[in-house]
Amino acid sequence: MGLTKPVKRFQLASSPLSGGYMLLIEDYMWWTENEREILNWMAANLPEGIDHQQGMTVTFDDDKQRMMFLLRWS
Repeated sequence: MGLTKPVKRFQLASSPLSGGYMLLIEDYMWWTENEREILNWMAANLPEGIDHQQGMTVTFDDDKQRMMFLLRWS
């Protein structure tokens, strides 16, 4: 049994316009397979719900929100 490389689903980023917190979603297959659950989590845990998702990015108001997302979905 060999070692496998961990899957990289996100890339940390900041908005070039506002400097806000963002995650770029790199693994579109993972997103497609989990989209409904992710959007439900966002609706329950983020102030603007699913409006935090824009294309293949998820934006956050602060680092705490981003860390909550990463802890749940990493």
